[in-house]
Amino acid sequence: MSQKKVDYYKQAKANRKREEKKKNLRKAFDYTILGLIALAIVVWIGWSAYDMYESKQPRAVAEVDYSAVSDYVQSLNTAK
Repeated sequence: MSQKKVDYYKQAKANRKREEKKKNLRKAFDYTILGLIALAIVVWIGWSAYDMYESKQPRAVAEVDYSAVSDYVQSLNTAK
């Protein structure tokens, strides 16, 4: 084995702990991002299903009678 290879292996062995920490941190970061993406997809699907369910429900309709307001406004206009 050449001296260059020996030096490379010694340096790799010296940096092994630091490299393992970086590797584990990257793996945890990747899993966290994947988990957040999966959660976003599940929430989006759930919200879409809920919105579809709500759109099929009958909605309450309120009718407003403005005749009293119209009569009042007309009485103000004729009083002048």
